[in-house]
Amino acid sequence: MRPQLSALAAALAPVGLLCALLRGPISALGVSPWGPEDPWRNGDLIGGWWLWWAFAQERAGRPAMEGLGYPDGVDSLLAVVPNPLDLWLLSWLGPPTATLWNLNQLGQASLNLIAAGILARAAGASPLTSAAACALVAASPTMLHELAGGRPATLVIWPGLFCLSLLLRGGLTAGAFAGLFAALQGVAYAWHGLALCLVGLPFVKDRRALALGVLVGAAAITPYAVTLAEHLSALPMDRPAAGYTSAPIAGLLGLGDVPPRVRLHPLLLPGAVLSAVFAPAARRPLLAAAFALALALGPGLTWAYGEPLVAGPFAWLTHWLEPLRRMHHPARLLALAAPLLGLCIALGLDQLGRLRAWAVAAVVLAAGLNHQAMREVVAWGASPAPPYADRALPEGPAVDVLGMTHRVALSLQPFHRQPLLETLWFRRPAEDRVAQEVDRLAQGERPAPWLWDALRARGFKTVVVWPRFGEPEDAARHVEEALGPPVQAGVWAL
Repeated sequence: MRPQLSALAAALAPVGLLCALLRGPISALGVSPWGPEDPWRNGDLIGGWWLWWAFAQERAGRPAMEGLGYPDGVDSLLAVVPNPLDLWLLSWLGPPTATLWNLNQLGQASLNLIAAGILARAAGASPLTSAAACALVAASPTMLHELAGGRPATLVIWPGLFCLSLLLRGGLTAGAFAGLFAALQGVAYAWHGLALCLVGLPFVKDRRALALGVLVGAAAITPYAVTLAEHLSALPMDRPAAGYTSAPIAGLLGLGDVPPRVRLHPLLLPGAVLSAVFAPAARRPLLAAAFALALALGPGLTWAYGEPLVAGPFAWLTHWLEPLRRMHHPARLLALAAPLLGLCIALGLDQLGRLRAWAVAAVVLAAGLNHQAMREVVAWGASPAPPYADRALPEGPAVDVLGMTHRVALSLQPFHRQPLLETLWFRRPAEDRVAQEVDRLAQGERPAPWLWDALRARGFKTVVVWPRFGEPEDAARHVEEALGPPVQAGVWAL
């Protein structure tokens, strides 16, 4: 086989394995979004789906942002969705569908694997061992952590891996492009970008290329960073707490007493450590992976969740650098560490001489045997539309009382297209007494009598009480007491 064809086959083979491991989700590609067990009750997925739809509407000349937070509309969503670039780009394809949503996630996961293979090749690994090592990465459920959580933007790590590949290559041109990819990684997810600055240090071979890359990357990301800082500065630093989702130690070893989404393949970490013993070239990437893994464990190290055993390095970082407290999901760094561990294994396999072919076959077989964990990490085949999507609303702005929590009201706006009261609690000002009273109503409490006149004064026409989480009927009872019988099930006219 020609070298170019062998390199291409080596890059695509892990993608083929990933598709085989995800044959269940792929069989339901066009049914509903992959991800959480119940996608239409997951605020992260709903927020991304709505933003994609809103961008597509704006692009078609139909303002959508004005219909959120009525009557004021939305000035910026960066405080809630700080990395909307991928959704803006996807909106050129039109509004979201299950097929487009799922193909995007499969494509991003595939690009991650291809970039991991290119990184291994740039480090000197052969095509065969690169493919085998990336097979273990493909069979690590934690690589789909963000897919399982309904967050496609933070699934993206391939820009950072391309950046590391270019750093290994050296030269001013490679350094400049490395800076651009580092900036793109920072836009995809700011904390992956910051972590890249740390884990990338062992990959530096040409200091001039690094200096140029830093200048190019800083220039490229500065406008985004300034805008983001402006909109994030008003948010509390402790919502949710730092380390909201951290990786347990058992997950690093692929053990089964933790959720699949925080598990590496069982051979990945031990294999990388063993490879560093026999392959000196694997020691620098292992050091880089150790940085990422140490941060992924979060502020309190646990074996399989529960009481922390000891404070972790991340706790010291958040103590000295307070803005890092907004890094609520350190477990996401597992996805950056896994390809680095795979790189170590690829370099180690190349040291086995005549045993290499047998070792490669064993590694690929071990990757395929992790199919059960991969099948469990992502849900598929749920309802193709959110609850109540088949119900129309009267014309005019509406208050979706029970939909104001965790963004679930946004799942219906692409269907009924009516303006809504503020549905993102991140954005509600503390002095907005109307939103506070609606919140009380959603919790089953009787609101202040003036609420209904205040809603009419703001221009609202309809009050909706549609339960999504099995809520009691208290809210509907209070609304009926104030407004009389509904005009249709769960819908009252103001």
